[in-house]
Amino acid sequence: LAQGDSAPWHYWSNQTSGCTLAGAGDTTTSASGLPFNQNSEDRWLSEVQVLPAAPVPTLAVYGDSITDGLFLPLNSGARWTDQLETETNGRLVALNFGVAGDRITDQAPPGQLPPRVATDVFAPVGVSAVMVEMGSNDIKAGASAADILAEIQLLAAKVAAKHETFIVATVPGRGDGLTAVAPGSAAHAAAPARRS
Repeated sequence: LAQGDSAPWHYWSNQTSGCTLAGAGDTTTSASGLPFNQNSEDRWLSEVQVLPAAPVPTLAVYGDSITDGLFLPLNSGARWTDQLETETNGRLVALNFGVAGDRITDQAPPGQLPPRVATDVFAPVGVSAVMVEMGSNDIKAGASAADILAEIQLLAAKVAAKHETFIVATVPGRGDGLTAVAPGSAAHAAAPARRS
């Protein structure tokens, strides 16, 4: 990092990060992995890739707290990406690049993707599909649907240029009502009437 830059900080971590205690020394010869048992939001290793002899379909998921697994029990393997790997019996690898609170809008100058797309989503070798699960925090921050869609379309174009499959998750409703259309708003007036 250049002087004055800060390392990415993940304020919530519900999976053991694979860190050692500070001052542990050289533990690279540990076959058991036991020294790497610390949960940390501020000590990080960007990635370690172990590539199989035969390619395995790999999905890179760029997401927010829903992907990150916010509030799930520590090391429970209960994130939806963990469940996806389990359900496919290892026939699919799901790389979880979820960060609680993250947004797809206002993270980079117009026409550019947030920096972590290049460093997280596009960096791993062997990715065959990219999924975006974002938008809820953008809505909470006041971003318009058009702004969110523009960023998703920009990401789709970059993924297409890499000849990878692109998947967009539905932005789920928020418990705080911020994804609901306000009665009396222009969007409410334009929405089709619901029938019981």
